[in-house]
Amino acid sequence: MTGTLQRARRGAAFVAALALFTGCGGETEAAVEPSDATPDSPRNAFFDALAERCGQEYPGRAIVAPASDDVFHPAYLGMRIDECSDDVLRIAFLVDGDESRTWIIERSDEGLLFTHEHQREDGTLYDNSGWGGWATDTGTPLFQHFPDHRWDPDRVPEDRRSHWRLRLDPDNGQFVYYLDRGLEPAYRLVFHMGQSRKVLELAGGE
Repeated sequence: MTGTLQRARRGAAFVAALALFTGCGGETEAAVEPSDATPDSPRNAFFDALAERCGQEYPGRAIVAPASDDVFHPAYLGMRIDECSDDVLRIAFLVDGDESRTWIIERSDEGLLFTHEHQREDGTLYDNSGWGGWATDTGTPLFQHFPDHRWDPDRVPEDRRSHWRLRLDPDNGQFVYYLDRGLEPAYRLVFHMGQSRKVLELAGGE
């Protein structure tokens, strides 16, 4: 990753006594239109909690994957919070050293947007780039739900719509990436934040 790294803005502290989402991602919260993200909103608190970890890399593994998957399930996985500005986080998703995949979290007056970027060696993007969605109003500082913003009901039934969920689990030192097709779990990727290591020299860092 290139570009000038900026020190991530320190955000609001985690709210005490939050209920963690520990299920398999079968929740069926209705998708809602994005709304203004106020400074103390759960979406901002979630963004800031990740931004505080800027420069860290965490190892992971797939604990749920389709039987046909031969990319993620057997591979070494990692997430590295590479680039952090006030409103954009770029997180490298590492697959056996392949750094062509990036998760992007952006906040704006419209809300919190989570998208995927998959880049070829020549810098052009694969067709699967751009998938993701806007966070619903059901999230917390530790959990956010992103229904597919490209969903076309004329082509894909509601019960097959993609839903991404991201969960910070500080009690267990984990970050969990969920992808469901409707109510059916497709992927669960678990990253172990208790095994973090600093991989970047942050500008202005201690």
